[in-house]
Order: sequence, then structure tokens, then C-alpha cells
Amino acid sequence: MRTILIIIRKEFRQIFRSKPMLMIILAMPVIQLLILSNAADYEIKQLRLAIEDYDHSSYSKELIADFACNHWFRIAAFSLDTEGNDQLLARNKIEAVLAIPRDFEKNLINQQPVDLQIRLNAIDGATAEVASSYISSVISKWNGISNDLLRSRFLYNPELNYKNFMVPGILVMLVTVIGIILTALNIVREKEIGTLEQINVTPIRKQEYILGKLIPMIIIGILEFTMGLIIALAIFHVPLLGNVLLLYLYLFFYLIVMCGIGLFISTIAANQQQAIFLAFFVMMIFLFLSGLFAPIESMPDWAKILTKFVPLSYFVQVMRSIMLKGSTFITLQKEFFTLVVMAVIMQIIAVLNYQKR
Repeated sequence: MRTILIIIRKEFRQIFRSKPMLMIILAMPVIQLLILSNAADYEIKQLRLAIEDYDHSSYSKELIADFACNHWFRIAAFSLDTEGNDQLLARNKIEAVLAIPRDFEKNLINQQPVDLQIRLNAIDGATAEVASSYISSVISKWNGISNDLLRSRFLYNPELNYKNFMVPGILVMLVTVIGIILTALNIVREKEIGTLEQINVTPIRKQEYILGKLIPMIIIGILEFTMGLIIALAIFHVPLLGNVLLLYLYLFFYLIVMCGIGLFISTIAANQQQAIFLAFFVMMIFLFLSGLFAPIESMPDWAKILTKFVPLSYFVQVMRSIMLKGSTFITLQKEFFTLVVMAVIMQIIAVLNYQKR
């Protein structure tokens, strides 16, 4: 135990001795959280809309007025030039075109079918789908065809605030970066400067050395998470409905998994450049298979199978469930035991792969 404490003290002295590294550890994640949480916003605001009104009736003007008064839309053009409006779509000057046909008012009064045309830039399919839904919603409400018997309740995020969805996920991403990259670079750096050779000739057992490296990274990860959580609650006003101690319990085992992956990378990388490339390779796979940006349910079957081996997917689910739903341990026990098993496996692999040579 005394040996492990000496290694831990050495690690913290080495970190605090390097002011640039200290700034990277403390300041960079905070800045990233503040920037990414505002940038990663899939909500459509002020959708630029072009209107082609071929009817010029009182009904068409009322419909246009509803779009003009809606905070989702900004009418960017009134024109009957179809090709010109399509050019605006092509140059990304507008996001959608609404074409109101001739005899629009007449057909509505006579209860005849009316075909409104919506043309959207669908390069970004998700944005186009949401924009189409917004436009259809305004038209339905204006026409009075919404079902009054249907009442919708938005649970867990009643204001549909996208930051409530993204901030917990981005916080997980930053903790993952700390866990994998910092840990991976830690041992590799000692290889390059020669201190690892000195440690290898000492009677320190490799289990003690790995544990002495692991504990400081976990402490730093918990500190980073705490800073990010304070920002999420104080600045972004993300709710925390569940037990905060339960959140830290999952965080502890998740950090063990991430640090284990980082330690494994450090044992197979010859230098810091290799370690960074390997760490980013793992990070990119984890991020896109985690459900952070796209729901796992919409992925192909082979990708869904891969997500079961991605620890990030479990902790993202835990974060959102505890913070937004107030979920308990009983609800999330599958995620807990999965992270525990992953933590044990990764530490065994890291210890076995580390050779004192």
C-alpha cells in the first residue's frame, strides 16, 4: 500500500509541476463543454422560408401570417419564380419553399382537396424531416384539422430543450477523453523520457505500478466531471432529478473502464504519437456508436450489436436517465453490472499486457 501511495504522490507532483498540462486538464474541458453544448444543437430556429403564393386570397394571406408570426420561421422571400427559389435552396440561402396553389381558397370553401407543396433541402435528412414536421404542424393548426381529443405530454423534457439532451452526453464525452487520452499518454511519456526503465528495475510489482497510475487519473476524471456537472446545472440549467451519489457510483466504474483502455493503449504504443492516434481511433468509434448523436434504435442491426461492447453507450444512457428521469439503481442495474464486468476485464488485460522490460 505504501508503494502505491508513493507512486500516486509522484504522479500528482508530475502533473502539478507542468503548468501547461495543468491548464489543459482544468481549463480545456470547461471551455469545450461551454462551446460544444451551445454548438451541438439540432433544434431548428428561424427556419428561412420562401413563399410562392399563386392564389393571393384572404385564406392564403392568413396562412402566410401564421408562418410570419411563428418563432420557428423567418420568411426570407416572396416570389413566384420557382427556378429562382430552387436556386436559393441550392445556395443554402433558404431551407424550405412553401407553394400555395391557385384556387386554394375556393377549394377549401368547397371542401375540395388542396395540395400544398413543400420543397426542402434534404442534404441533411434529419433537419429536413424536422422542418417538414414544423411546416405541417403550422398548416394543420391553421386549418383546424388537429384532433382536439388528442393531448400530448412531453415527459422528462417538457420544454423540448435540446441542451437537456446534449449536455449530459457531452459531459460523458469529456470524461472519456480524460480517461483514455491522458492515461494513454502517461506511461508512453515515461517510456520516451526514460523514467519507465528506472521503475522497471525496482522491486515495484506491475500491479502496484498500474494501480498507482490508475488512481490519479480516476481522481482527475471525477474532478473534471464535478466541474462539468456544476456548469451543466448552473449555466445550462439541466435538471438533476436522480441521486447524485448514484451518478458518481457509475462514474467511478466507468472511469476504471476508460483508464483501463488508456493503459492498454499505452502498453502497445511505442511513442506519444502512436498513443494519440490509437486513442482517437477508439474515441471516434465509441462516440458514433454510443447513441450520443444518433439514437441506437435507428442504427443497422450489426451496429446495434457493436454498441453492446461500447462502454460509452451505457454511461450516456445512465447520465440521461438519472439526470432527466430520476432513474434508480433498480432501473439501471443492467448498465451497472455491465460496467463492472468491463472494468474488471480491462484492468486484467492492462496488467497482463504490461511487461517490465
